[in-house]
Amino acid sequence: MTARWHHIILLALVLTACSKDNFLRLSSNGSTKNLIPDFTNAKRFRSNNGDTITLRQLSLENSFEKSDRDLATGGGLPDFDYVELERSRLVVGSDTPYLRFTYDLLTSYNSALPTRAQDNLSLIFEEGAGTEAVSMNFEYTDTLLCLSERCTYQDTFVLQLREFSNVYFTRRDSISRNALYIDESNGLIGFKTSDNRIFELIP
Repeated sequence: MTARWHHIILLALVLTACSKDNFLRLSSNGSTKNLIPDFTNAKRFRSNNGDTITLRQLSLENSFEKSDRDLATGGGLPDFDYVELERSRLVVGSDTPYLRFTYDLLTSYNSALPTRAQDNLSLIFEEGAGTEAVSMNFEYTDTLLCLSERCTYQDTFVLQLREFSNVYFTRRDSISRNALYIDESNGLIGFKTSDNRIFELIP
């Protein structure tokens, strides 16, 4: 091979190296990911009057989204062209009766944090038409916070027959009779429907 071809190959390698994007990939924290249940297999829930409901995974998405807006508004990182932010979305439910539980987790760039990553997780519970949806919203920076007004936390909690640890739940009020109960080990451990039935996860 001639010296000329060596120079051409070397130039191509240099140009290829220069054209590579330099980016920062931010993944979701385990504290928020643990609140999203694994519905690879369907799960059964038993109500306080003996009914059972089976919830199945309807859709699951996980991806990294490119964003340069976060660098511009979040303090900037001169060594990076853009950030990639992790997004996860899980929908589980049943059709008879109609129930939908939608988890949406998005990581965003926060220059004030050592990890540069902040998580925002929402869980929305919907029944049929005419019923008010109930939601729980969480934020993770260095600790996990439940931001919803009706959100309550207990380190030990008995839902019906079982005791659970580190439980977040929504209190019933005059606006919504529905409620959600989740923990860091199982994700969704129970829920209350608009007809006042309380369902608990069957082990």
